[in-house]
Amino acid sequence: MIDVLDTLTGPGGPFEVVTDDVRGVPLQVYKSRLGSMRELVDMSNGRGDADFVVQDDRRLSYREHNARVRATASGLAARGVQRGDRVALLSANNPEWVVAFWACAAASAICVPLNAWWRAEELQFALEDSGSRVLICDERRWELVKHLPDVLPALEQVYVIGTDTPAAGAAPFTELEAGGDPGGFPSVDVDEDDIAGIFYTSGTTGKPKGATITHRQTLANLQNLFLLGTVQVMQGSAPPAELSGRAQAALLLIVPLFHTTGCHSTMVLNYASGGKLVLMPPGRFDPDAAMRLIQDERVTSIGGVPTPRVTRLRLLRPVVGDPHLLRWRTVGCGAGRAHHRGVPQREGGALHRLRPDRDGVGRDCDRRRRLCRPPRLGGTGGADGRAAHRGPRRRRPVARRDG
Repeated sequence: MIDVLDTLTGPGGPFEVVTDDVRGVPLQVYKSRLGSMRELVDMSNGRGDADFVVQDDRRLSYREHNARVRATASGLAARGVQRGDRVALLSANNPEWVVAFWACAAASAICVPLNAWWRAEELQFALEDSGSRVLICDERRWELVKHLPDVLPALEQVYVIGTDTPAAGAAPFTELEAGGDPGGFPSVDVDEDDIAGIFYTSGTTGKPKGATITHRQTLANLQNLFLLGTVQVMQGSAPPAELSGRAQAALLLIVPLFHTTGCHSTMVLNYASGGKLVLMPPGRFDPDAAMRLIQDERVTSIGGVPTPRVTRLRLLRPVVGDPHLLRWRTVGCGAGRAHHRGVPQREGGALHRLRPDRDGVGRDCDRRRRLCRPPRLGGTGGADGRAAHRGPRRRRPVARRDG
């Protein structure tokens, strides 16, 4: 495998790796790369009427999604949102969450996804800590936090998903799109090292901590995954469904979008590879509904954590028929093994599929049908066989505006 990686990442290779100065630190990066996430939106325009986001009877094609992204980004810019402003996103999984995420990237704002299961005091902390100027939320969460604009001076605007008549102090989310699709993005600069998102930890050992991720890091992660898919093909293995190109892949998302597993490892990857993102109905997980979606939407993979949510799917043979007739081929797990017989597994989230230790050094986990070893980005490995890497994917702590 190392020989294949050397060919692909060496001089003149399609994934050539070079050393570049990244905020004063020499790092190895891909020579050919996109400059920002909004370039990814432009690239996806060619997918036209192919499905991108599906939930219940709602269906957004790539064309419709991108039009809403441009309209929402323009709406944010028209209402004073500038480069680097924080836009908090507090909602259950729905198509508007996805639209708002990409609209922030297109407007050069920083998206701050918040845990939709947090209590009011936890949400107040994160909104204040992040310095969010704008909050986009659904109706249920608005009822929980509608008192916060009065105690958080920095929080200037609130837009509510799913209603045209929110309570006083907020406007409907549709207002951001009211100007229609301008056909382009707001005239604002964006750099690949600009922060694209702030994702908060759970806070189990103290206050939640915001971890930043840049445009460069998000895009480097995608190129790493595409590189691994190319290596699989060159070694004679079938590529992952989302990278095969033979037919549209469809992934059933059973984890929240506010977590990096649901966002970067699943939604962003599907968007970049032309896949279809199938969202579970709002509310408590229903395995019967999940199995019906797998059949109806021709789901090829499921992404989540190895909890009973995934495990219970194999107990539904008498409910929806023979699972061997289904088209799903992979189960992705972000925190451990799900132990599904006969289903290839991919461990480790897309951001850290090589399973890094605390120091950012990833252990080689090339076992069975998984290919997890990364390109040698800036290291020769250690005595214990670990593949050291020094690349642009590690997230930085959240930084306040005052430094």
